[in-house]
Amino acid sequence: MNDLRFFPDEPPYVGKSFFRPNGSIKFDPILTDQRYSFVVNLLSNSYWKERIRTVADFGCSDLNFFRVLRSLRFLRTAYLVDIDEEMLKNNRMRAQPINSDYINRRDSPFHVEILRGSVDFFSEKMINLDAFVAIELIEHLFPPELERLPYNVFHLIKPQIAIFTTPNSDFNILFATLPFNNFRHDDHKFEWSREQFQDWAENIVQRFPDYVVSLQGIGPGPEGAEEYGGCSQAAIFVRRPECVETQITPWEVQEYNAGARMQTYDVILECDFPHDERTREEKISDCAMYHINQIEHRSRMDRDAEQYDYAPFRLEIPLEKILGCVTQDHATTQQELEAILRGRPMQVENGNVVIVSDDEEMGDEEDYENY
Repeated sequence: MNDLRFFPDEPPYVGKSFFRPNGSIKFDPILTDQRYSFVVNLLSNSYWKERIRTVADFGCSDLNFFRVLRSLRFLRTAYLVDIDEEMLKNNRMRAQPINSDYINRRDSPFHVEILRGSVDFFSEKMINLDAFVAIELIEHLFPPELERLPYNVFHLIKPQIAIFTTPNSDFNILFATLPFNNFRHDDHKFEWSREQFQDWAENIVQRFPDYVVSLQGIGPGPEGAEEYGGCSQAAIFVRRPECVETQITPWEVQEYNAGARMQTYDVILECDFPHDERTREEKISDCAMYHINQIEHRSRMDRDAEQYDYAPFRLEIPLEKILGCVTQDHATTQQELEAILRGRPMQVENGNVVIVSDDEEMGDEEDYENY
């Protein structure tokens, strides 16, 4: 399935692993980072970055994934959801802006909420959610929660894309220190083989035909162990663009939520990241003036190195050259750029920005200061 909706623009970096002398496996980079990169690289491909504005990370635990997720500057809202209130409170600082967020501000608002809640409860906050993410979550769910989850995600929330990752039990045979038929974590309720995970995913798209699914592996094993697949496995569910939107009735939500483990979403933290509040035209104007000033400064330096008199200074900078600099950061046209610069006002003649100044007085002041 070579569909851009299921893969990043560029082939992702594929990690490697090898056996240590004691028989344990070392992943490079660590498996957690490979999972995070897998999700972020997919969400940031050219197809999804134009469509995703709101994302929910269910089972966010210690908020480590948010450290990577926050780099997606096209996001407008992020919900970080987990049932462990103490864990969320202890790590809530990780969801707040840091110094660099104030220096390098985002182009648009970004709202973050940490929520204590369960994945089997529907909250109105999830209305119009674009991306649903559950990294290594489902294996921690009790059977009733796991059974209720698909209805919540694919019938009530209905995101454009939903990404689940979970351990691949086929891979467990490679862990020398893991007893046979044991799980990797004490809290795991199950661990599925690739066949079991495929059955679960295919059952979902049969129940909810508005979705299609792709299965992929994460964290390849050591050389010679390819038959066991990746250490983790991912299911990427994508809603068909042609599907008809159906209205969810209040009684459907009420009936569904009656069986939820938790009956509310408690807000642990809300915060807004700093963003650049200038208009689009102001950003283009400031960017253009920055490059114009840079070019003017270099031109003056070159002239002063060649002559010692203070003749009137005149510089013509082609609009096309300025446009090439500006469009690296902002989409615009030469016609729009010219109109914006005229409004500064700047002198524009025959497709050039013209800078004229009499440096004689400036020269006198500089000579006086030197004495």
